[in-house]
Amino acid sequence: MLTQEALNSAIPLTTLMDSNDIIVTAVAGTPLAALVLATRSDTRFNTVIPVVTPEGVSVNTYAPSVVDIEFIANSRDPVLDTNAHDKAMDNVVEVAANAVREHIVFAKTVVAPAVEDLVNRVVSKLNSNTPSSLLGMEVVVYDPAKPLLNSALENELRKYESLAIDNPVMNLQLPGLTVTEITELMASGSGGLDDAIKEWAAGKGEGFLNTIWENVFQIKQADLSDRTPITFRNWCYESDEAIDNALAIYLLARKLVDNPLPNTEMNLSAFNTTIVELRNQSAARLCLALDEIEKIDTAGLLIRSMTDRVTTVNGSVYAKWIENGGENEVLFGNLLQQPREVSLTGIVSKSDELKTVWNRHATLIATVERNKLFTRTKEVFLSEFTEQMRILSASVEGSLTNMANIIALFSECLDDMRNDEISDLWDAALKLLCASRFVRTEARGILLGIEEVKKAHPEVDVREAAAISAINYIGKWVATQLVVNVK
Repeated sequence: MLTQEALNSAIPLTTLMDSNDIIVTAVAGTPLAALVLATRSDTRFNTVIPVVTPEGVSVNTYAPSVVDIEFIANSRDPVLDTNAHDKAMDNVVEVAANAVREHIVFAKTVVAPAVEDLVNRVVSKLNSNTPSSLLGMEVVVYDPAKPLLNSALENELRKYESLAIDNPVMNLQLPGLTVTEITELMASGSGGLDDAIKEWAAGKGEGFLNTIWENVFQIKQADLSDRTPITFRNWCYESDEAIDNALAIYLLARKLVDNPLPNTEMNLSAFNTTIVELRNQSAARLCLALDEIEKIDTAGLLIRSMTDRVTTVNGSVYAKWIENGGENEVLFGNLLQQPREVSLTGIVSKSDELKTVWNRHATLIATVERNKLFTRTKEVFLSEFTEQMRILSASVEGSLTNMANIIALFSECLDDMRNDEISDLWDAALKLLCASRFVRTEARGILLGIEEVKKAHPEVDVREAAAISAINYIGKWVATQLVVNVK
């Protein structure tokens, strides 16, 4: 049934088209044309107007009113008791519903799994690639162990700063301890310092504490015939964790002086001699670390060390620099220059220059990386699609010749894709498959329609998104049955 309200709702659009000399007609022989014919009667109304067809032929038609169209569309044959408009509409609905139903089922059960399989293959292969050597600039912040910033511990350590540096023997044989027991043994009894010790120990982790205890306090070095003994100098001067090692040794050794643990397997004199030496020498090492901390703050040494891609900065100076507007891009630019700046003053004086150097380099690298990734992604798409086709049954895809043709279509579409089109792998895979393996289906429009609805309205579930996509598809299908003419 065609209501007057429905007809009236179309008047604003028809008025606009008429004012622009636009005439829309149905393509002959289509379901839409049959629907239009069911609203016309050459015998009842004869307000004739000439219309030129797309082929240039002038034909006569007429311009019925809304009331005329409503009357004709809803009139029934008195003998057959049928309505031509309703019958044509039912035919349109049946044709569209069946077509959409078949397309959606095929898209969901065949096309979508094929797209997902191809995307998974491509992602897996891309992830297995070696990371680019052009990337990896990094800033690492170095902060001294928190207990060293405690004034009470500093005063305690300064008693040993004039001590001559030595390399004491490590030949202790203390019993095994748990990490909790090791942490408790390092405690000083001062709330503020103990909190700092616990935080530092937790940050270093159980492995660190166990390693210190087993290799410094528990194992008799002279009996290690299977490997070269690790010396105090190895631990406290040459290791990457030298300061942390020295701090752990000091905190443990100071508590053990004249106070060996139960089940310690060595005589008291030898024990005290070794423990005192470990305490004194680790304290002397920590005094050097305190001197370094003071020097860093006084001299404003921003950069602690540099490799080709990593800048390690001193935390206290770095924090102030960042607060005053410093940016990591400046440090990245510094890595690209020779000679490199180390001090805060030098970095600040060249900030603009170094940032420009980095931005220029980053832009170039981004372009190179983007082009490399684009080329590599296309290569992987083709190789993985070829493999996907190879493992398909011949009964599903047809002859080898047909497979070769499908791969050729895939390759042609791939060659035409731009960089921005291939960034969304799912969309790219869908487009490529629908241009080759599923070239005779409407899967791409329906599946993309579902994705677009879901992105625009995250609250909509898949069934609702599929319904909206189907409506849009039907709208496009109807539009293919229209011809637009300009007077």
